[in-house]
Amino acid sequence: MPEKTNGPKRIDRGNIDQTERETLDLVIKMLPELEKVLASWDGLKHKPKDMKGKFEKYRLIHSALSDWARKVLVSPDEDYLNRADRLWEFVFICRSLKEAE
Repeated sequence: MPEKTNGPKRIDRGNIDQTERETLDLVIKMLPELEKVLASWDGLKHKPKDMKGKFEKYRLIHSALSDWARKVLVSPDEDYLNRADRLWEFVFICRSLKEAE
């Protein structure tokens, strides 16, 4: 039986390149899907008022993911701690997405 560990899983220094690359690939796939959803919402003439807050959150999440991807692409060779912090930032963005649904 595997041993339980307390606290968040640490990212192995050797795997941070792969983890960051896979995460960036995921974000690059997510952004166009969010853009489609937001464009559909923007195109509606009669928007349900009870859905407005949800789509505002989607817009904020889209912006956060875009900013996150930009940071990864602009400075891919940052030190380990900054890159690990960026991956944690992605986790928090994903949690926000889950809460929006």
